[in-house]
Amino acid sequence: MLGTLNCTNTSIGDQVCYAECYPGYQFPGNVLDNYTCGPSTLFMWTGQATKNVKVFRLPSCSMREVPQKVTLKMKAEYSDLPSCTSIEEVSQTTKTLHDASTQNMRRIPCVQSGSCIVSETIQNCRVHNGRVVRSAGPVSLEVRLEKDVEPAKMNFTRINATHKAVTWIDVINYINDTAENLKNSIEDMEKAGNSSQNAINSGNFSIELKGKTYCHIVLVQLSSFTRMQVVLGDTVE
Repeated sequence: MLGTLNCTNTSIGDQVCYAECYPGYQFPGNVLDNYTCGPSTLFMWTGQATKNVKVFRLPSCSMREVPQKVTLKMKAEYSDLPSCTSIEEVSQTTKTLHDASTQNMRRIPCVQSGSCIVSETIQNCRVHNGRVVRSAGPVSLEVRLEKDVEPAKMNFTRINATHKAVTWIDVINYINDTAENLKNSIEDMEKAGNSSQNAINSGNFSIELKGKTYCHIVLVQLSSFTRMQVVLGDTVE
């Protein structure tokens, strides 16, 4: 059981129950303030779809959402860069932007250690089916860094020679280890952001094409999380 259920009886014979999750757990969605069954509800639990059920399942308590990945996105726009109008220009521009991205990303500690995955997207400068795709927006470079949050290991306490079970100490240790892993991943992303900002301040994302230097004018940094969830359920009759 991952929470508590406290019930009281009213003067008209209703049973009113209040569900609450233990610390470290939460309801995955919206829940009612209380769940009532009795004369006022025609002997159906509030939230119950039909009367023809023997067991009414309460909302499940689940472990608080734990990110699987931490992501840092950076986007540089080059408003002064001429539009790509030929296949040759597309090839030259995309190669130059790719080289600038590679050169700057390889300085980031988590990229050097191999714990971060780098991907990039060049917008408004591409070829499709042998033809240049025209676009009204500026040429831009978007770089995405992803780092997995190392999953914590759930330990099982040995009860006797043949059986193991999860104790509350095991759950607390699991939550603490998961929080520490998340903290480390976020710190790595902060270092990556600082390294990128230093590169920006130094003009390292400026590019040179045909003897002319073009500077990015906008850089947006966004951090986001991809979450996982473990759900375990309780029932009440």
